[in-house]
Amino acid sequence: MKPTGYGSWLQEIVIDVADADKAAFAREVGIDPVPHIDDAATARFLWRRKSRSRDDDQAVLWDLTMALGDLAEKASWCVDWRDSKI
Repeated sequence: MKPTGYGSWLQEIVIDVADADKAAFAREVGIDPVPHIDDAATARFLWRRKSRSRDDDQAVLWDLTMALGDLAEKASWCVDWRDSKI
């Protein structure tokens, strides 16, 4: 995680999304998937956000759920916490 210099941190959240849901996911969060070869059935997204606290995974999930709206419950997605920088 990189400091922004203004008392906040730039987090990089890695999200794996079912291939069938990637277009809708990309549209809702406004980012394109990044290339990855681990699993052909999923698309990987790198979502960046600023935070005033470190290691706050609940805030990450809340903000992502709010960004996705109804799609949060309809799409198949999960955060890859191991590869994320929070």
